[in-house]
Amino acid sequence: MSITWSDVSYSRISITFLVAMCAMVLPSTWFSEHIVLIAFFLILLGVPHGAGDYWIFAYLTKQLASKTRQFRFVMYYFGVLAIYGLIWWIAPFAAFLIFLGISVFHFGQSNWNYLADYNRYISVFTYLLWGIAILGVPILIYHQEASLIIKEITGTHINLDSIWRFYIIYGLIIINIIHIALMFFYGAISRTLFLKELAGFVTLMTLFFTTPLLIGFGFYFVFWHSVDAMYDQINILRLDNKYAIRPFLYQVAALSFLSFVGLGLLYLLVGRNMNYGLNMGVLFLFISMITVPHSILMDRLYYSAINKTMNL
Repeated sequence: MSITWSDVSYSRISITFLVAMCAMVLPSTWFSEHIVLIAFFLILLGVPHGAGDYWIFAYLTKQLASKTRQFRFVMYYFGVLAIYGLIWWIAPFAAFLIFLGISVFHFGQSNWNYLADYNRYISVFTYLLWGIAILGVPILIYHQEASLIIKEITGTHINLDSIWRFYIIYGLIIINIIHIALMFFYGAISRTLFLKELAGFVTLMTLFFTTPLLIGFGFYFVFWHSVDAMYDQINILRLDNKYAIRPFLYQVAALSFLSFVGLGLLYLLVGRNMNYGLNMGVLFLFISMITVPHSILMDRLYYSAINKTMNL
């Protein structure tokens, strides 16, 4: 019997729930003692899902000659990085808000990408609602750690400790559960997808409540978002007759290595100025830099799979 993607999804839900339960019995100091090792492990597994961007670009611009395509990819990627880096330099808090907005949409789209051919407005609303919960709930639960990271990368202190944060947390959870149920009730998703999405969302919320900010969100980023995005890339790129798995993996390995080099250089340049507490600001600054061009390409990739043709 072959293993389907649904089988993998339900297995992941079970493993995630098990991790959440284990976190409840581990000493609170265990995570702090191993945070560096855990962060390195999450970077090592999380970065490669965005390293296939050149293949996505090639798929979207398949009508171009190879050398022209490579030149345009370099101009696009480093152009976006330069513009966004300039925004970080001039107005770091505005850049941070841009990063949050793009991440919310990107996380939601990655999870609900199959809605792209259903209804544009409903799909975008679903992306945003789900993404806000995925980012907002852990940030508000662990507001002190989140405030330190925000201060590291923006220089601005935000006090997230408010009685209203509890209403926002549970409000986001309840609204998402109701929305998933309504999607099933009105026929937007099947019963199987309804059960999978409901179980997945509840499991992730349980993970966020039981694990520290960096551990819970890092686990989601690697074993949920990154795995889904990599699967989608390979699955959609197979529509291209020129696609081959081995060159794709070579490209991912090469760009992953360059990303790690870039992270090291970024730390040397700005790391010494980020000493407000957790000293994880460089990592999040780096993630924000590569998220913008990657998210734009993934958005085009999802809709090109529906429309079959798209010009970059």
